[in-house]
Amino acid sequence: LVYGLDSVFIGQFDEFKQRQINAFYKDGAIYITNEQTNNDDFIDDLIHEIAHLTEKTYGADIYGDQKVIREFLGKRQKLFYLLKEEGISVDPKHFMQPDYSYEFDMFLFKEVGYPLLTQVTVGLFISPYSVTSLREYYAESFEFYFFKDRTLVRDISPMCYRKIQEVEADEELRRL
Repeated sequence: LVYGLDSVFIGQFDEFKQRQINAFYKDGAIYITNEQTNNDDFIDDLIHEIAHLTEKTYGADIYGDQKVIREFLGKRQKLFYLLKEEGISVDPKHFMQPDYSYEFDMFLFKEVGYPLLTQVTVGLFISPYSVTSLREYYAESFEFYFFKDRTLVRDISPMCYRKIQEVEADEELRRL
């Protein structure tokens, strides 16, 4: 699963503060902060970024048939109505865009807030962060699949679950 990974860097990087993140994958390298709550926090950051690496290798297999995209956007549409019911002013265009948007990310973080987002996404998304974009939807599912709870991924994000299984099977064939 780490085909194409050249390096892992642990430390402090400007991008962490600029983007308010703990880790990122870029140009064949994973960057992870050395300020972690515990070992599990470090491991889940590493697995999450490996998920982004697998998107580079298997992107056409993961997204090509549009099943993961349709699953994600269907959930986003449900979230739109749930937030509207909560009295939050929502813009439909943000909910139908699968790519990352800083504006939408800040809307979720600052206007909705993670406490409410956590509440309304239970059973709909694997985590509140997976709402952010299609790529984070896949990466969070990947992280849960390999480190936390595969059954939860199967039940909440069945298309991601299938795609991760396919990637895993392909990797096993590569090793033979």
